Amino acid sequence: MSHAAPRWLAGTFLFMFAALAAICLWLPVNGLIELIGSIEQGGPKIVFDKGVFYLFGAGLALLALLPDGISNVLFRKRIGGRISKWVMRSAAAGIVLMIVVPHIVHWSLSRSIVDRRYSVCEADSSQWLFVRTIVYAQPGHCGVD
Repeated sequence: MSHAAPRWLAGTFLFMFAALAAICLWLPVNGLIELIGSIEQGGPKIVFDKGVFYLFGAGLALLALLPDGISNVLFRKRIGGRISKWVMRSAAAGIVLMIVVPHIVHWSLSRSIVDRRYSVCEADSSQWLFVRTIVYAQPGHCGVD
């Protein structure tokens, strides 16, 4: 007797897994595009949501696990040794990027923002655990809505 889930259920789970990976990749890319747009527009405040960039590495890690899931769900076979090593290395790289990418984006864009005469507005910025939303404001606009 097989204990495997029905293929339609496993396929649905695989589709949801792929959709989650796509969302995790799309949100930080969209956030970066919006952030660069707000820097270029030069309004009184620029909001940098550092937390959304943690999703990029998570999305890559999830995406790297998809070949294994597809092989198991659709073909009911384990993936081979070379592909398995690639999947594990790619997933590990995604986890590393999950930690590194937010800091790289913050470091690289904060220079551009500060060069445009903005400074960090602690009154409007917030933090929850390690997820930080940093508000940069032009002189005279910190703490003012």
